[in-house]
Amino acid sequence: MPKALPVPFIQPHPLKRTGRRFVLTAAIAVLLLLFAWHSHSNALRPVSAAGGIQIVDTDVVVNFPGEVDLTVTAEGDEEIVEVRVFFRPAGGKIWAYSYADFEPNTKITARQVLPPNSVTYLPPGAEVEYYYEIRDAGGNVFTSERAVVEYLDHRFDWKRTQIGPLTLLYYDLSDSRVSAVAMDVQKDLDRIVRVLQMEPSGNMKGVIYNRRADAHEAFPEQSRTTTERGVFGGFAFPEQGVFVGQGLDRRIITHESAHLLFTQALGERSPDLPAWLDEGVASYFEPGGSAPSPRRLARNSLPLRAMTSVTGTPRNIGIFYQKAESVLTYLIDEHGEEKFRLFVAELRNGQQVEKSLQDTYGFDIDGLDARWAGLESLPTEGSQSPVEAPIRTPDSPGSQSPFVFFSTWLIVGAALAAIAALVVRGVNRRLRPARDLQENPEYDDYPY
Repeated sequence: MPKALPVPFIQPHPLKRTGRRFVLTAAIAVLLLLFAWHSHSNALRPVSAAGGIQIVDTDVVVNFPGEVDLTVTAEGDEEIVEVRVFFRPAGGKIWAYSYADFEPNTKITARQVLPPNSVTYLPPGAEVEYYYEIRDAGGNVFTSERAVVEYLDHRFDWKRTQIGPLTLLYYDLSDSRVSAVAMDVQKDLDRIVRVLQMEPSGNMKGVIYNRRADAHEAFPEQSRTTTERGVFGGFAFPEQGVFVGQGLDRRIITHESAHLLFTQALGERSPDLPAWLDEGVASYFEPGGSAPSPRRLARNSLPLRAMTSVTGTPRNIGIFYQKAESVLTYLIDEHGEEKFRLFVAELRNGQQVEKSLQDTYGFDIDGLDARWAGLESLPTEGSQSPVEAPIRTPDSPGSQSPFVFFSTWLIVGAALAAIAALVVRGVNRRLRPARDLQENPEYDDYPY
């Protein structure tokens, strides 16, 4: 499945709204960010203790958006020499750890700052499971009880509402407006679950910011152009089961929720997905969406094999999302939901996208690109690979266009006229000397 990659959503102006995935670093790098919370915690109780080691106090201060200061005070009978903090996304399977800074002593206060560098990013709403492991000079090890904390933007007073498997966080919005949007989103989520034939596992979370200025500080870093034009309206983080969006907009909420549900449907064995597939699925499930015709998009878009990630100018990004949506519309609407479910099952079993397409639909990525664009694939004798043969249209090479007939006859006519002119000229040259001799006797010696 996609490994904790942020998934962007396109705003409607100046581009069509289609909502990633903005790509981050590998899952382990993300895990190293994920420790934080919004208030002071109670002291963690020990799971095991030796040598009299115990936690006296803990303290966490969040300076959103920025660094998280984690402090733990512990004491023991012998000198404490090491403090490690283990953490992972809540419900995850891989633990990461970092060493806290302190001066060894029988009573110490250790401090750890997260994230460790400016490249990393922690989305609001992420939940983190963590515990401490403290070792003294005698080799005794204390392991604290596990705890789960939530990282939230402390600038706002957050409220929550439940929409099926989705917990939506918002602020400064009327309950009536939120309820109206929630009813529509519930229909969209039901449709996604029905098409994918899945049971949502665990809880998803969406954090909604009301204003662009508020969202700007919470969103992952973008280019200056995309930020100024407000190209992206949301980002999904499937590894954490969280998305962040701008505005209480049904399409943004549905788009980002589709990313999270699709990741759940694929399971843990699924390969990394190309952006055209992941974004195409999320855009397909947006309510009221409609992509331009494939023929127009085919002339202005990249081939599917080049659409592994979302990059480029705002205009190119908009075309990227439009094509991704159009291709998935072709797969699902033209070939049926049941066949798409078989395709998803192949991915869930760990099969690569290329092989899954071949097994389910009978064509590879290039074949999909050709069929979507209006090309017909025909099998060649003795070969299982499709051979694309163009459908004849008025503007395609070799088509029976009336303009082609007109141009052909025009060329033939011009050629015949040129031949006729040469013939006439030759005849004139033969007749002309005789006439000249009759009219001019001095040319009696003119050589013929």
